[in-house]
Amino acid sequence: MLSVHDANSVTRIIHDINNPLSVIYSSLYVIQMQHPEVTDFKYWKETMHDLEELRKILHEHPYASSRLKEKS
Repeated sequence: MLSVHDANSVTRIIHDINNPLSVIYSSLYVIQMQHPEVTDFKYWKETMHDLEELRKILHEHPYASSRLKEKS
């Protein structure tokens, strides 16, 4: 079991990773909505899938803040 200090540190790290990840995902989603042809790009679907998986991992982590879990 992590100490309270360590658990808070992990929670902050998860939050700090999630913020730019959400911006990247949202930006790519907007691009996809405005330019549906991007889904035909070689690595587009794989990239979007990988981003979704990473977001899922962060949101489901036991030390993810309750606020982050509410967004999933």
